[in-house]
Amino acid sequence: MPQLDPLETEIVQAVFELPERARQEHWPGDTEWTRAVKISIARIGHHHGYAVCASGLAGIPELAAGQCYGEWLYDLTFLEYREYEWGKALARVPLILECEFGGRDQIDDDFQKLLVGRAEHRVMIFQLRVFDHLQDQVVAFAGTRQGDRYIFLGLDNATSTFAHRLFIAP
Repeated sequence: MPQLDPLETEIVQAVFELPERARQEHWPGDTEWTRAVKISIARIGHHHGYAVCASGLAGIPELAAGQCYGEWLYDLTFLEYREYEWGKALARVPLILECEFGGRDQIDDDFQKLLVGRAEHRVMIFQLRVFDHLQDQVVAFAGTRQGDRYIFLGLDNATSTFAHRLFIAP
């Protein structure tokens, strides 16, 4: 069974805390869930010194002081830049994330963006039990490379808890 790396562990822990917050704060719908996911994960990226790209982060004091930008290709992205004598350049993409609390077709639409993205970590957050379905898509996609890492986080509405699965492409 593959093990979560330290960044993945932080992400899973942050997302697992959200159902209790949702109960306490009486979140009325998917919009609040999506915003909370992005804020929680953005804080992790900010803590690690990454540029964080996501919509809806305005007004979050600890994020406003850092490198926060609007949405860039995905619901949330971590970018690392390096300075060179000729200027700043994108060095790596530590994380791309999609969050979809709709039905299976909407989940597939968002997840397939992760399939084509090159990042060290790909995170998909959803509310249906589609772990095997998503994993099958990774295996079927011709662009998958051995070692590609995916974290699937599925919210079980019946129990208001998240389950997770780490999948590393063979």
